[in-house]
Amino acid sequence: MIFLSNYRRKQDEEKVDSCDFGNLNGWPKNIALMGNLHTTDTMLYGTPDEVYKASLKAMEQAKEGGGFILSTGDQCPYATPDENIFAMLQAVEDSGYY
Repeated sequence: MIFLSNYRRKQDEEKVDSCDFGNLNGWPKNIALMGNLHTTDTMLYGTPDEVYKASLKAMEQAKEGGGFILSTGDQCPYATPDENIFAMLQAVEDSGYY
């Protein structure tokens, strides 16, 4: 399984969109991708609506062909609002399983 992190290291440490999966065409079908909701910006400090939208975006970008596991980019901090976790789960329910 490949775990997608929230940042790509570049020389200038430029932050990139945590839902930017790029072009996944060509990934071997036996590799699962996991991630990629930002742990602090989205899950801890975001609103439930922002978490919901980020969840839908991540699933839409990475679900083709299966093998995608929606998750945070790392862990959920202790103070992550329950409403944000529920918003992530609701996005999965609304988007459907694949």
